Amino acid sequence: MSRGWESQDEKSYWIPDCDIEGKIPLDIHGSLIRNGPGINEVYGKKLKHPIDGDGMVCKLTLYDGKVHFHSKFVSSFHRKAEAKENTFIFPGQMGTRIHSIAADTLNAFKAVFYGSKPNLKFRNPSNTNSLYWGGKILTLYETSLPHCLDPYNLETLGLENLNNSLTLNCAGAHFRIDPISMNLIMFGLRVNLENAASLEIYEFDKQWTLINKLNYKIPGLNYAHDFLLFPDYFLFHMTPFTDVSKWTAFQILIGWSSPGESMHWYPDKPSMFVVIPRKGKSENIMFFKTDPCHIFHFATAEQNGDKLHFSSVCLSETMNMSFAQGLWLSNADVSPGQVYNFTIDLSKNECKRELIYNKSAEFPITHPYRHGESGSKFVYLMASDGEENLPFKDVVKLDIKSLKKTVWNSDGIIGEPVFIPRHGYESNKKGSEDDGYIIVQLYHPDTHKTDFCIIDAQHVDDGPLARIKLKHHVPYGFHGTFTPEVFFYEPKLVFTKSKL
Repeated sequence: MSRGWESQDEKSYWIPDCDIEGKIPLDIHGSLIRNGPGINEVYGKKLKHPIDGDGMVCKLTLYDGKVHFHSKFVSSFHRKAEAKENTFIFPGQMGTRIHSIAADTLNAFKAVFYGSKPNLKFRNPSNTNSLYWGGKILTLYETSLPHCLDPYNLETLGLENLNNSLTLNCAGAHFRIDPISMNLIMFGLRVNLENAASLEIYEFDKQWTLINKLNYKIPGLNYAHDFLLFPDYFLFHMTPFTDVSKWTAFQILIGWSSPGESMHWYPDKPSMFVVIPRKGKSENIMFFKTDPCHIFHFATAEQNGDKLHFSSVCLSETMNMSFAQGLWLSNADVSPGQVYNFTIDLSKNECKRELIYNKSAEFPITHPYRHGESGSKFVYLMASDGEENLPFKDVVKLDIKSLKKTVWNSDGIIGEPVFIPRHGYESNKKGSEDDGYIIVQLYHPDTHKTDFCIIDAQHVDDGPLARIKLKHHVPYGFHGTFTPEVFFYEPKLVFTKSKL
């Protein structure tokens, strides 16, 4: 099963009709743009963790029942530099070292002895998420600037600072679309040893015009992978699983640890939600304590007056970022993610949480154009709905209000489910919240091949309406998005009238 992380070559081709099992609904028109590590070793250097692998963007184009598959590596600075030298040069933030711990430590001390700084330039794999917006594909990795890709051929055009808007030189891995304005909301977070994180929140229209930009200094907010968007508020989780201290920085600097390896529960750190008014000032930021947990991913969100209702996947105090069984990004085999409902009462300064799904789950997704809407209740999960915590084999649709669940028990190992709204960009106004489809990547360990499966979101337990069966595997991915737009060049026959 761990072979699903193996390296893969770039590919581009039309899927033959005979390799599509079932029927692709004709009202699906658009592109799945999905990101994740495309390699598990670099010039013979085995990567310690998948998060250190270079990003490979996969674009699955669906149009009139036809399917085109295209995958291409993000051509980052470090990837080009290593190709030139034909060797591994840049360490990974998850613990992939250039040499051994002892050798890296010795080199760090040598550098200090001779009056120079230790060489600690981490790779930017740009592998965590991808989105299409305003003519660009962006690939996201939260500690660095995104890369910009051509949506037609996936060529990397370079690093992207969005007209100098990203002044922290980074962009968070997740984003939201405001269901009223249909503007894109992004954020950037940069930490320092003074424990006072700089947070920027950006709002862009469909032409990448910066509509609004907010700046904050929030002590203790040392990590943020995701956030929630309400009509009147932003919400972040202040995790007790990161420690930004001189001691931690020293261990990383001399090679004893890495940012990923240092991620575990610190009992002296607070676990709380940071609620930021969208139109307020820094002094109006509110903090709400909650039980110790780590949150990578939020799910549903709705605001009812002074009450914020939301759900998320929470990881317990035993979580760390070890590569569990060569299958998953954290130790989900012993510390699985579980789904909780939260209610924050702003008027009473209260925060309550309730466990609503006690099986192993991750990568929750919701309707992309209805985030924060009143009445929102459906979340789709990559889950293990049986007795074992790993691997993730099931797609679970969970109603976070009635707690009803429907499950598709797959015949392989699944990735993140992605929601396809039936009415495209108009789906914030048309149809019900679950009016659409789920597309999910499915890996078969026995054949080492990948399918992409399309499921009716209203009838998840019926299984796939169609399977797009590839002749090869696609490495397990991280996150992706679906855009109701199609990008491909039509092939042209070039000929001459002259005779030979």
